[in-house]
Amino acid sequence: MSAGWSGVYWLVMTDFGPAGIGAPDPAATWDDALDQLAVAADEDRPARVFRLDLDASAITEVTAEAQLGLQDRVAGRAA
Repeated sequence: MSAGWSGVYWLVMTDFGPAGIGAPDPAATWDDALDQLAVAADEDRPARVFRLDLDASAITEVTAEAQLGLQDRVAGRAA
């Protein structure tokens, strides 16, 4: 990440991506994070999702919420 970034981002980490990261940059939106998680799932790669709040210097794991969001997205497309 470059200097001067602020706000909230989502980092999707996998066991098999370059340096353990599924995408080269954190996702700027929740939908982008779900897209990255879907790619990892399509490739049968386990993934964990973290919410990065750069303004508060906080990192929170949100893998369970992301999995539910991805399931809701898939269910919505099937309907």
